Amino acid sequence: MIKSIKKSLFIEVTNSNVTFLAIDLDDDLNINKNFFKSVEFKNFKNGKINDYEVCKKFIIDQITDIEKKTDLTFNEVNLSTDFENYESLNISGFKKLSGSQISKSDISLILNRIKNIIFEADNSKSIIHIFNSNFFLDNEKCENLPIGLYGDFYHHHLSVFLVSKNNIKNFQKLFGECNLNLNRIIIKSFVDGVKVIENQNINTFFIIDLNDNQIKISLFDDSSLIYFEHFNFGLSFIYKDLSKVCSLSELSVKKILSEISFDGD
Repeated sequence: MIKSIKKSLFIEVTNSNVTFLAIDLDDDLNINKNFFKSVEFKNFKNGKINDYEVCKKFIIDQITDIEKKTDLTFNEVNLSTDFENYESLNISGFKKLSGSQISKSDISLILNRIKNIIFEADNSKSIIHIFNSNFFLDNEKCENLPIGLYGDFYHHHLSVFLVSKNNIKNFQKLFGECNLNLNRIIIKSFVDGVKVIENQNINTFFIIDLNDNQIKISLFDDSSLIYFEHFNFGLSFIYKDLSKVCSLSELSVKKILSEISFDGD
């Protein structure tokens, strides 16, 4: 059997389902084994643990099943979810070059300064994603990091996503008691956007996710997630308003809307 050099376990959590993806790569980084399953489970609500003991038992049971079916063992996990209290910031840093070259250390300095500013403003949150949005050298937009180029002024634009440290600690505790270290958290809306970029070959777009009790909006610009917003109301609220305005039953409103296509130009 080819010795595995990389085993990865991904868990995606939504309000209605938990999806598991286990991947095992061989020495040539080809997929040696993979396993996928999606299970209906409603004890995670907006990225929060609703019933701790029930969730713990569920995760342990599912991981045990995966390890039996794949003959693999995992000690860490990557979590994909959308917390209801994400905070997205668009922030810029700069450096005066005065005709010198821009280096990796210059960019690292900008990033560290931005991180320090964020943590000084609010240390109750953790950064889970930093996306490079735009780079400008002497007011001209660069396609890639302009490392090694000469200039007078460098401007670096970032999109930063933060979440409450307590939310992260709760998942660290949950997975820890399932013998799994939480390796990283990935915004589910970012994963959904990557699928759009790959499948539809577009890089600037909105994703609007409409559910009965919530609405999520994500904005991608030049393949970077730059904005995310979560609203604690959804289609049920819209149905009720239309029902009152139009003097129709909510069932009639739902039927009418279901027959309208919103895909056209």
